[in-house]
Amino acid sequence: MFVRQDGPNLEVLAPAKINLFLEVTGKRSDGFHELDMLMVPVALFDRLTLALSEDSDIHLSTSWALGLQSQPELPSPEENLVYHILSMFQDVVQQLHQDRPGICVKLVKRIPMAAGLGGASSDAAAALVAANQLLDNLLSFDQLFDIAVQTGSDVPFFLYRRPARCQGRGEIVMPVSSGQSLPVVLVKPEQGLSTPAVFSRLAEYGFDDTEGIAPMLAAFAAGDPSLVGARLHNR
Repeated sequence: MFVRQDGPNLEVLAPAKINLFLEVTGKRSDGFHELDMLMVPVALFDRLTLALSEDSDIHLSTSWALGLQSQPELPSPEENLVYHILSMFQDVVQQLHQDRPGICVKLVKRIPMAAGLGGASSDAAAALVAANQLLDNLLSFDQLFDIAVQTGSDVPFFLYRRPARCQGRGEIVMPVSSGQSLPVVLVKPEQGLSTPAVFSRLAEYGFDDTEGIAPMLAAFAAGDPSLVGARLHNR
């Protein structure tokens, strides 16, 4: 995530992510699944531009970047995670400071939907960080993290802006380092898969014979592309 001041506006680049390792280890009593993941941000970005408005509303416009207009139709503003997380941000600010800030957001998307790249979650995290920065960092990181956890399982990861091992349903985030940057090629098939649809079929496969993330963590720490490639895992 990269943030740049442009007069009264903040421009934010929200990165996609890939899971070098993802294993479902069980199902929780709250309906979510227990996960063990190595998640890394990659250099494919959505762009958000934020500014404060004079009213107390959220004004969100969304579009695909130039050349990507043939992509599937984007959700309405009210269905977008950016709108949802900013509404929660407004609630917390109002509870603590008796003021409800209005926020204008322009979102231009390049990250494909239904591709496992975390675009919606990254956009939400970027909007949250930028909105807080517009208010001179009124809320602490812990307060932002609480909002992120309530918004979506991948959103907390994006607050850290770096590779991380993520556990639980995604709310346990432990940043990790690699020996070097790793090159990746992203290929998006024409047909996408929704996250709820994928997880709804897990009962057909069970959670036995788990792989274990340790070999991937070691390969990633060494910065060895061949080892990382050999230990890719998604189940």
